[in-house]
Amino acid sequence: MAQAKQPATPTLGIHLSMGGGSQKAIEYAAAMGCKTVQIFTHNPRSFQFKPIVKVETDAINALWKKHGIGPIFSHCNYLINLGTTDNAMFHASLAAAEKELEYARAFGCDYFVLHVGKHKEASLETGMQQVAKAINKLGPAFRKTNVTLLLETVAGQGTEIGRSFEEMAQLIAMFDKEVQPYIGVCLDTCHIFAAGYDIRTKEGVEKVVQNIEMTFGAECIRLIHVNDSKGALGDNLDRHEHLGKGQIGAAGLKAFLTHPKIKGIPMAIETPIDDTAGQEDDFTILQGFFK
Repeated sequence: MAQAKQPATPTLGIHLSMGGGSQKAIEYAAAMGCKTVQIFTHNPRSFQFKPIVKVETDAINALWKKHGIGPIFSHCNYLINLGTTDNAMFHASLAAAEKELEYARAFGCDYFVLHVGKHKEASLETGMQQVAKAINKLGPAFRKTNVTLLLETVAGQGTEIGRSFEEMAQLIAMFDKEVQPYIGVCLDTCHIFAAGYDIRTKEGVEKVVQNIEMTFGAECIRLIHVNDSKGALGDNLDRHEHLGKGQIGAAGLKAFLTHPKIKGIPMAIETPIDDTAGQEDDFTILQGFFK
């Protein structure tokens, strides 16, 4: 597994909507002070992909470079489920994941964030075997695009795969050695809290970081989704909240994000956009954690 280099200063950003036009969106992120962003490269609720228009993706790549934004992360299609035993859904998901890697490279992304999948009626072991089979089949696509796949930690709703650090480490160990250099982890603060990892205090943070180090290792984490949690510790509810307004709280988030093993990892907020706060408010709070 490839090693991540930690920058001298935090690499902070947002999930950036490109729906209103790529130039406007990227200039918005740059004006906020973002050094990294996560994007959807296509409609995240469809298996249909529009053709890549090179002149457009070239312009996007030029804008990333112009504004010094990077690394760039692509987030997966919500329909993908590599843990399924439904043959048609498995192959549709595999094809979509392969296409996602192609689009990630075209849009200037070095990383692709993937929801691991659900095993549904099958056993957890079977679901994990399905995921491993799919990831191993993506070997040629990894080598062609040189995009690293990041498995996102989950809240543990229903039959989600990867609900504990141990389970995530076990899954990663199932991948062929040829694909291991292209695998990493995206850690979501709301998700791990909902899964039972208490990061509300410095003492709790230390225990969680030790757990990470004993499983897949902090060096495997390439992106942190920064969210507070509407739900309580261990309730398995994937409900993002504005920073400091949820059950984790600002003090806990700051303690975790500024931990020596964590603070050099790129971070992007995925908080709600509603009447109570916006991306700018949450991003300002995130920046404040490092002052």
